[in-house]
Formats: sequence, C-alpha cells, structure tokens
Amino acid sequence: MKRIIRLTESDLARIVRRVINEQEVPPSGNGGPLTGQLLSRVDGKTFQWGDTVQFKFPGLKNSGQGDLVVNSFMGSSDNMTTDLKLPMTVPAGGSTGPFTVMVRLQQGGTTTRPDMNGVVDYDVPAYLVTNGKKSKYQIYCRGRFYIN
Repeated sequence: MKRIIRLTESDLARIVRRVINEQEVPPSGNGGPLTGQLLSRVDGKTFQWGDTVQFKFPGLKNSGQGDLVVNSFMGSSDNMTTDLKLPMTVPAGGSTGPFTVMVRLQQGGTTTRPDMNGVVDYDVPAYLVTNGKKSKYQIYCRGRFYIN
C-alpha cells in the first residue's frame, strides 16, 4: 500500500541537504598543499654583473591526498629560471626533489640595485603554478651578497 505524503518546501530542502551530506565525497584529484622549505638564501658571496646566483631548494612535499601537477614556474623577472622539468606530477606524499632557481644579475635591474658599498639585499618571490587546491605557491629567494 502506497502512502502519499505532502512535504513543505523546507522539508524537501532539509531532506536534500541530509542526503547530500551523507554521500561519500570522492577525492577531488587535487593535491596539495606543497610543504617544506619555501625559502632559499645566498649570503656573503661576491658576484659580477652577468653572473648567475643559484638558490637551492631541498624539494617540496605534496602533503595532500591526491596527485598534484606543477604546471609552470613564474619568476618575478625574466632573469629567473628553474631547473624543474615542468609540467611535473607529484604523487600524494611525494616530493618535487631538489631544485634550483637561477637568477642572472643584470645591471639596472629593479631587484639587484646595490648600495654604495656594492651590497645587494635580495628578496624576490617566485611562483609554482599548480592544479591543486591552491593554484600558486610562493617561494622566496633571499640573500645579501656583493657586486664587484
């Protein structure tokens, strides 16, 4: 025997919310966050204009439940590059492995202006662009070095 039940709009909305909340949420496939050392320093060295300063990172870990794809690298200037082979898929719990951000010192650049003693206080971000929960991860290249 079938029964006809009349539901108000609020009853129906409550039932729909309850059914949605009880459903198992499938993994989104988006990994992240990337964790680890997001800062690299180069201090006390002497460089010439045109030299390349290497900022070494030990690797970043995918601390999420799903795979994370690092699609690209965005430096703060055209003089910043990386040795990461991109795009790169980092499995859940996996790491990017060690990588380096290289900065070519260009005279007249806005980020490499030495003081009157030739000291450069360098503090420039770069970005790893991903498909993860966070689309851009900021890494920092910092240092105090000398231009001869």
